[in-house]
Amino acid sequence: MVIKLVALALGNFAVGTAELMIAGILPEIAQDTNISVSEAGQLVSAYAIFFAIAAPVLFFLTSKIERRLLLCSSLIIFIFGNLLTILVSDYWLLMLARIIAATGSAIYSAAAVTVAANLAPAEKRGRTIAIVVAGWSLAAVLGAPLGTLVGQQFGWRSSFILVIFFSASAAAGIYLRLSRIVSNSGETIFKQFSVLAHPGLIAALGVSAFFLAGQYAIYTYIAPFFNENANLSGTAIGGILLIYGVAGTLGNFLGGFGTDRIGTNQMLVVCISLNLISIMLLAIAGTTAIGAFTITAVWGLSSWAFTSSQQCYLVQLAPHSTGLVMSLNISAFNVGIASGAGLGGLVSSNSTHSNINWAGSTLVAIALGLLAYSFIVARRKVMLKTQP
Repeated sequence: MVIKLVALALGNFAVGTAELMIAGILPEIAQDTNISVSEAGQLVSAYAIFFAIAAPVLFFLTSKIERRLLLCSSLIIFIFGNLLTILVSDYWLLMLARIIAATGSAIYSAAAVTVAANLAPAEKRGRTIAIVVAGWSLAAVLGAPLGTLVGQQFGWRSSFILVIFFSASAAAGIYLRLSRIVSNSGETIFKQFSVLAHPGLIAALGVSAFFLAGQYAIYTYIAPFFNENANLSGTAIGGILLIYGVAGTLGNFLGGFGTDRIGTNQMLVVCISLNLISIMLLAIAGTTAIGAFTITAVWGLSSWAFTSSQQCYLVQLAPHSTGLVMSLNISAFNVGIASGAGLGGLVSSNSTHSNINWAGSTLVAIALGLLAYSFIVARRKVMLKTQP
């Protein structure tokens, strides 16, 4: 079981590294392809937007494919996209290559969590999902810095060779260690999409979007925020990002184990409440280096603990439509990331960087309200089913 989960996590590590590391090598890409850095930045936006839109559509198109075949095929598509990125220099071909890679990534990310949820018994589902999701948090802590370093030392195309290596290793591990898994538990497409009539599920997806928006309203501008608030720059900012990533990796596992120990609903309330408090205190506690490092650790831990707990909650709401729900959740995450970064930029340009934490905390507070509504609706639906 552990080797299977590690192989699935390695795939998430590969796709997460490919998405996150490109921000660190944008200047090299821009210089090599004779475009501006802002034009190179559109490669990031196109990847995220296509990822968000494509995930549920691709789920629909691949819902009947056997899961091991789907996982390996999606990684092959992802590898092809990254291989094309290495071979071309034209800007629009690079854009196409990123979209191809995003196609494989969108399919894989939803399918991997779905398979993990189905591999484990209900009482161990939280920690099982946490192991697979850990691939993304490790991509933020290790993959993106490593890919950036390799790209800066040996050329930006070397970063994508590294990603291809990780992807191929994951595909091999999945093919060799995972058994054939029939998809969707026999449910029809219509039956799976019928869960979208559940208002509690829609509210839960809203929780994902608003929570991630709150995180990225701040994270995107974390450097100018702490520079203005605590006079930190350079190495200190790098240290804060490292602390956030390490705490996030720990939080991811704590979220999974906490879900199994105290329950999904309780863990989600703890995660979002702690996150809300930490974000509200960022501008107050983060006026010194020690305060900034401490509050960032709490923020990162609660942020990633939410991720694994939330996916368990969505599986709990729609146990027979996990693939669809995971793909929609990925879309909600990406919508939240894009809108949060946009709102953070709007606040920063029209006010001060120190005010972005209030924008972030407002979004997280909305997520907490939506979670409460989802709990109420889900409980009411269960009560109606149990009534004679």
